[in-house]
Amino acid sequence: MTSHQKELVRKTFALVEPNGASVAAHFYQELSRLDPTIRAELLPDIEEQGRRLMQALRFAVTSLDQPHAMIPALQAMGQRQVRYGVRTEHYATVAAALLRTLEKDLGKAFKPEVRNAWANVYSFMANTMRSAAAELELETEAAMAAT
Repeated sequence: MTSHQKELVRKTFALVEPNGASVAAHFYQELSRLDPTIRAELLPDIEEQGRRLMQALRFAVTSLDQPHAMIPALQAMGQRQVRYGVRTEHYATVAAALLRTLEKDLGKAFKPEVRNAWANVYSFMANTMRSAAAELELETEAAMAAT
């Protein structure tokens, strides 16, 4: 990411963070609208999920200058999500829900360059989580085949 993109992400997150509960609610509404089957796979406490969403976004924003510092946490998240039933195709749906949520909550501030910057952040996060999930699935398959 460029310095300019990082600054756009920081500035726009500062605009939505004070309304975290509302932003999270919009995100999960959008996610359910895009794929109604996902909601059943989420943790039963949607408010807790919302707090975790905002915490993950905050972590990403504060780690923009050192993205590799996020890798262990993202890998752990990706592996946990396998246990929740998250599948590879869900990552694209989550990306769409996140970008639509930001567009709704940021309004005119959500310009194409802001969209691209956030898409880059999410892409890094999702790719790291997907890779860790795939590793876990391979390890599980190998362990099952060995027994």
